[in-house]
Amino acid sequence: MDKHTFYQIKVKGHLDTTLAAQFEDLKISNLEGGDAILSGLIQDQAALQGILKRISNLGLTLISVNADPKKIERTKGDLTMNKITSLTRQYPGAAFFILTFILSWGVGFITDAVWEATQSVPLTLPLLILSMAPLSAVLIVSAVIGGKAAILVLLRKLTIWRVGWRWYMVALFLLPALTLATIYLIVLLGAPAPSITSFGSWSSLLGAFVLRLVNPLDGPMLEELGWRGFAQPHLQKRFSPLTANLILAVLVTIWHLRLIPSGDYAWIYIPATIASTILYGWVYNATGGSVLMTLVMHATEPLLWVSFNGADETRAMGIRVLIYVVTAVIVVIFAGKNLGRKDTLEVSADTEKVAVPA
Repeated sequence: MDKHTFYQIKVKGHLDTTLAAQFEDLKISNLEGGDAILSGLIQDQAALQGILKRISNLGLTLISVNADPKKIERTKGDLTMNKITSLTRQYPGAAFFILTFILSWGVGFITDAVWEATQSVPLTLPLLILSMAPLSAVLIVSAVIGGKAAILVLLRKLTIWRVGWRWYMVALFLLPALTLATIYLIVLLGAPAPSITSFGSWSSLLGAFVLRLVNPLDGPMLEELGWRGFAQPHLQKRFSPLTANLILAVLVTIWHLRLIPSGDYAWIYIPATIASTILYGWVYNATGGSVLMTLVMHATEPLLWVSFNGADETRAMGIRVLIYVVTAVIVVIFAGKNLGRKDTLEVSADTEKVAVPA
C-alpha cells in the first residue's frame, strides 16, 4: 500500500490516559459497551503491523481491523484543521493579524461585490458580519485558542471601569480638546470662525457618542477589542510597550489604507493614526487594560469636528495631524518606554492564559 488509509481498530476494554498515550497519532473512542476504537490515517501495512504489535505487547485484545478508504479526504481535512488550530494557539498574535486582513480586505471586497450584484440583505449580511474585522477576527481567534472562556476574558476588558476619575477625564476630553485646539489655530490663521450651531446640539452630540460606542460597524467597537484588547498585550509580551505600540501603529495604518478609495481615509491621516495608536495604547496600559476607556476615548474623536472650505479645510487637517503627533510625543516623553504600563497593576486577562479545552 503506497498511500494513507483510514483504519478503525477495535480492542477489548477501555483505554485509560496512559494506554491512550501509546497511540497518540490515533483518535481513541471508548464505547459504552466497554470496548474502544482506535481510528485514524495509517501510512502503510508496515505502520499498521507496528500498531497491531504494540496492541499485543500492551496486553490488549484485538477484536477487529477495518479499513475505510472513503474517509481519507475527510480525515485529511480534519488534520488540516487541527494543524491550523495548533498554529493559531502557538502564534495567536500572528493569527489575529492575518485573519484581520483576510476578513476586512478579502471578505470585505466580496461583501461589496455581492451587495452590488444582488442588493440582497440575506446574502450580504453573513458576509458583512464576517468582514467586521478586527472585531470578528479577535472573537474567532479567541474561540480557537481558548473557547468560551477566552472570549469571556476578552469581553471582561470592557467592564474595567474602576480606573480613577482622571482617566475618565482623559478618555472623554483629550481628543475633543485637540479638535478644539485645531479649530482655534485655523481661525487664528484667517479661517472664518464656526458658529455654535456648527457643532450640533448637546442631544445630537450625545446620541452620536452613544451610537459610536455600540455600533460594530464604526471604528470604536469595530477596532478596540482587537487592537487594544488582544493585539497590544500580545505584542507587549515580546517588545517594550512603546515598541509594541509602534509596531501596532504600522499595522493599524496599513489596515486603514483600504478606506482610501472610498474617501474615508487619506494619506495625510497616517501620522495621526500612528499618534492616536500611541495615545490609545497609553490609556490602555495606564488603566490596567481597560478597553472600556479606549472605547470611550475612540468614540469622542470626531464629535466636535467642523468642516471648513477649500484651502482652510486642508490646513485644518494638517494642523490637526500635527497636534496629534505633538501630543503623542509629549506622552512618550513623560510616560517613557513603558507607555503607562505598571506590571503590578496590569490585567492578567490574557487569552493565552486561559486553559485550552481538550
